Amino acid sequence: MTKEHYRLFVASPGDVAAERDAVEEVVKNFNLHNDKGMHIDVIRWEDHATPNWGRAQKVIFDNTNFENTDVFVGIFWSRMGTASGAINPKTGEEYISGTMEEIQKALDLLDAGTLARFMLYFCTRPISETKSAALKQALQVAEFREELDKNKNLLYRTFDTTDKFKLALSQDIETVARDIKEIRDHAETNQRQHSETPANPEATESNLGPYVAKLCNRDLQNYDFHSFFVKKREECPGRPQFFLVSGEENQAHKSLVERFKVTHLKNHVDSNPQWYSGVIIHKDVSWPEEGSFAERCGMLKLKLFHKFAPAYNSTDFTATAFSKLPCFSHNPLVVIEHDLSSSCCDIDNHKLLNWYVKEYWTALSSEDTTTRFFIFLNLIYENEPKVNWWKKTLKKSLASREVIFTQLKDHFNPSDSTCPGIAFRELRSVKLRDVKKWLGDHKIFGNPLKQNALCLAIFRVDNQIASEKPMLEIEAKLEEIVAEYTRMREGIL
Repeated sequence: MTKEHYRLFVASPGDVAAERDAVEEVVKNFNLHNDKGMHIDVIRWEDHATPNWGRAQKVIFDNTNFENTDVFVGIFWSRMGTASGAINPKTGEEYISGTMEEIQKALDLLDAGTLARFMLYFCTRPISETKSAALKQALQVAEFREELDKNKNLLYRTFDTTDKFKLALSQDIETVARDIKEIRDHAETNQRQHSETPANPEATESNLGPYVAKLCNRDLQNYDFHSFFVKKREECPGRPQFFLVSGEENQAHKSLVERFKVTHLKNHVDSNPQWYSGVIIHKDVSWPEEGSFAERCGMLKLKLFHKFAPAYNSTDFTATAFSKLPCFSHNPLVVIEHDLSSSCCDIDNHKLLNWYVKEYWTALSSEDTTTRFFIFLNLIYENEPKVNWWKKTLKKSLASREVIFTQLKDHFNPSDSTCPGIAFRELRSVKLRDVKKWLGDHKIFGNPLKQNALCLAIFRVDNQIASEKPMLEIEAKLEEIVAEYTRMREGIL
């Protein structure tokens, strides 16, 4: 029977050589006797890394093909190891050892969804060394364990003899193998069921529409929008709805608004036969950030009218007059976007927003128009620095960001029956598992190996796998993938 191969990486300092050898023995015994169609390959740097010029830990990562690890085993006793010479991008500090760098990389793979299991073992044998350097190493290991205990986000095992370690590892390997087999069997069952089901193009064909690259992640915001939109459509029909979208400038605010427009809003228009035009008007209207409060009110009204009706020459700039513009006569739904920089959130801007939501649009009666207005304010934060060595500065930045969001959020009241509004949860960067889910959901490159390779290529930075990337960068890559897949299908057809 052909067996599937899985890679188990062993990470440890140099004081647990007996346990490293024990891993080989345990896995060898498993491979001889398991009936799960699996073969585990033990990956150790001393067996797989060849001498080469360069930083030692990077040579190990390259030679062992670390990013394709399936199971990670870390072992500690009295030593933490020696510094690896690399900086941890999450802390801005140097890794205290090569083993800790391996642990961080493994956690990144686990977070990305490509690592099946992460396992740590601590030896509790007495330590006989009394030299200060040895005691310092032992203290670092103890502090690492304390940190794990405090965070309560990882269960580890302890042992005091090599035989007990072998017993524990044998049990754990069996558990891991069983879990992997269940996942594999479940996937095979689903694949078989799909192959036996009569073809249904709507259910099985890949989604290659023009907006598919904008449909990755954002499940929280999508859920919030749908729930709010449906509820307010019934509670206060015909009233304008307001939405606050916050995030760094590289998190694709506009793509999220576009997503709402071509999904929820378009479906709503199409499901209402009395609206004979299915066209949704969508305009960006710049937000005034200079001048007095009164001047900004005047500028915003002028920008609003001239964006939708450049030739408008009346002196009536009320919301009611705006709703009666000729361009809305055959269009049931209008999306308006405003971009607001967090660096320009002064007192006059808060007053302007309060006036815009609670006074200007409140004056519009649903009896005056059949057009429905959806107004999005994109709150754009300046990108955070990639390194965090100026911790005080960063903390101030984060604090001011929270203050700005809280102040603006107060203007968006879900319970307001005249102009209801909602503030979405902040847009965050995309993780590798989000892209894997996107490929599966839209049936693009159905081969899991191909999908996994695409994900790793997207998140690889300088031969390392990034834990996350901003949405703007991800969407550009997803558009390339859709284009590549489309060309492949056209070549086959």
